[in-house]
Amino acid sequence: MDSRALHNVHVLIVDRKVGNAKLLRDMLLSLGLAGVEVAEDTACALDVLRSADFDAIFCDEAVGPLDVFGFAVAVRRRRGLRNPVIPIVMVSDGPQRAQVERARDAGVNDLLVRPLSTNAVSRKLLALLTAPKLFVQTQAFCGPNRRRERAAAAAGAGKDAATSSGARHAGKFSRRRTDRAAPKA
Repeated sequence: MDSRALHNVHVLIVDRKVGNAKLLRDMLLSLGLAGVEVAEDTACALDVLRSADFDAIFCDEAVGPLDVFGFAVAVRRRRGLRNPVIPIVMVSDGPQRAQVERARDAGVNDLLVRPLSTNAVSRKLLALLTAPKLFVQTQAFCGPNRRRERAAAAAGAGKDAATSSGARHAGKFSRRRTDRAAPKA
């Protein structure tokens, strides 16, 4: 999928700051998206997600009444929403590592850091739509697969390869080998 294929894509922006929402909306529309809707808070966004279909969500880190973490959990777990596996991108001014980990654990797919560029937004959206991560749902977690080597193995060899013991061991072995320093001559 290239940027020309974005003409069928519908995106929801969740941001209470009108200027930030307008900037991101204009960037997305300049990419040729079919539709971009803006919700000023997470309560409005959840209402919209009950009745409309979207291909991705861009959510500011500090919206209300739920922050992006609570919003992601609600999208993934709340009954009545049309697409609980929709890609969610957290938009942030400069997250700390703990925020990134918390977003990942809440089910956020990816992160965009301000200042935004049309190129970065385009790359992120295309990556999410063309190579979606496997979706995991357990008692403790609901969201995209957080394990990189398993997601990569699944994309290349099918879902069964991602969860087989051979794929797990291959990922651990290759990681150990690449982490070691080269022998000195």
